Amino acid sequence: MMKNCFLFIPLLIVNIFIQISCQTKPVKTLELGNKVDISKLPKFYWETKAQIRDLKRKKNNNVSIDFLAIKNAKIRLEIKATLGIQVGTLGISQEQFIAVLYRQKNVIQGKMDEKVLTKAFNLPIPPEALYSIAFDESIKGTQWKCNYDNLKVVSLCENEKQQSRVEWSNRVGGGKLVKIYSPTIEVDWFFKPPQVLEINEETFKVEIPNGYKVTNI
Repeated sequence: MMKNCFLFIPLLIVNIFIQISCQTKPVKTLELGNKVDISKLPKFYWETKAQIRDLKRKKNNNVSIDFLAIKNAKIRLEIKATLGIQVGTLGISQEQFIAVLYRQKNVIQGKMDEKVLTKAFNLPIPPEALYSIAFDESIKGTQWKCNYDNLKVVSLCENEKQQSRVEWSNRVGGGKLVKIYSPTIEVDWFFKPPQVLEINEETFKVEIPNGYKVTNI
């Protein structure tokens, strides 16, 4: 009887590990495709922190965001809450948009258009504005107008119709503060100095975990 018990325990442990691996194994890996030759495009990585204020729900969230970008081609954001708990992954290319929300077990995906961030997160800025925020360039989009500082670097972009604006400030040693204002969401986004991004075949792949609800927008 004791011998059978000793045989049963390791079999049980193996079975548990198999079940866990099956539950957590992604059912799909989405690779953000290339529409242009990226070999000579700037590639950078920023460590950032953000305070996000949801004005409708009256909630504040503090997150850290790893910001990986190939200029005007691809972006991947890895978003973590306190203690490094992963809460989301955002991936965009010139044609694709995908957001994986781990707490909600939800995936939002669709084709790129000017209002995709509004549809997904109620954030009224065009997705290309993420490149502008990171690379200190003016926001290109309908109704957006920008101002520049004495060094001719963008300092403010505003969309009066949408009552939204993006401000750049505190540029010191490569770091900066970016503030996003809108009627629904406000963000204080702190960027550390950029680092050169070394990419591989996994850098811009987004994994969709098993059992997540997929919402197409």
